[in-house]
Amino acid sequence: MGLTKRIVKEYTREDSVFVCENDTIYDIFEKMKLFNVEDIPITNKESYLLGYINKTKLKRILKDRLKQNLSIIRNTQIKDLAYQYDYPIVLYPGMSLDEAYETMKCFKNKCLPVVEVPWKKKLIGFLWLEDISYTLKQRYFKIPV
Repeated sequence: MGLTKRIVKEYTREDSVFVCENDTIYDIFEKMKLFNVEDIPITNKESYLLGYINKTKLKRILKDRLKQNLSIIRNTQIKDLAYQYDYPIVLYPGMSLDEAYETMKCFKNKCLPVVEVPWKKKLIGFLWLEDISYTLKQRYFKIPV
């Protein structure tokens, strides 16, 4: 099976690389640290994707609104910050690995959420660049003899 025939669904993991809108700012930083990511998707309790937050934006919000008060960081939920989430970058199960790789490289993400359908964005898992790197190396880095 060639690379262009392979699809995202075959490589999707069910990791919990997301935060719920009811999670605290502290929880978000902890998840970012745990998974070593700069951007993290935000979902509602039904697992529908609401948007993204990145570490830089989160730090700016803390500096502007919360004055680095640790008790506020531990208790403030992301939905209480009342700002617009960044539009989420997502992958779909039927996308080819080529398209997924190009999207991840273009937006400099090592992990992207995979969602069911475009209009609802029900989260079904995540695609990690490290999971497809071996397959990609076979195609992109193959040196003819």
